[in-house]
Amino acid sequence: MIIVIVPTILSGCLMIGLDPNGIPKNKSGLLAASFLSGTFGAAFMLLLAWNASNIAGHSKKVTANALTLVAFAVGNILGTQTFQQKQAPGYKSGKISIIASLTALIFVIIALRLYNDHLNKANKKALEGMSEAEKDEMREKMAFADQTDRKNPFFVYTH
Repeated sequence: MIIVIVPTILSGCLMIGLDPNGIPKNKSGLLAASFLSGTFGAAFMLLLAWNASNIAGHSKKVTANALTLVAFAVGNILGTQTFQQKQAPGYKSGKISIIASLTALIFVIIALRLYNDHLNKANKKALEGMSEAEKDEMREKMAFADQTDRKNPFFVYTH
């Protein structure tokens, strides 16, 4: 996901650098920055896929997806408030807020990856002490139990 966030951050930096006060210095560069900003859409789709693959249990998955979409909507509403009319047409504070929030997102992505690795190791450790027969029996019970990812030692978190 970081691969599609970095171009969006770069596009925000280019938009500030090439249009600091609303007076374009390089129109083709601004067009390229605008095209680069479109990579954020892929990040949102990857976030939804990440939710789908890292959450087990129907109720938990539905709740997590609903909260993700609510947070996205609230962010879209609040994000518009960083673009102040008094800063038109450059809207420097709005562009800076985009860069800052996406940079913070990179750290959140890294933290979640490390946490998922920790959970995978814990699941692996929980299964180490079991015989193959015990694992097979437990796997049979867990297959259709609709348990959450935390209660299923066979669940593997993805990156």
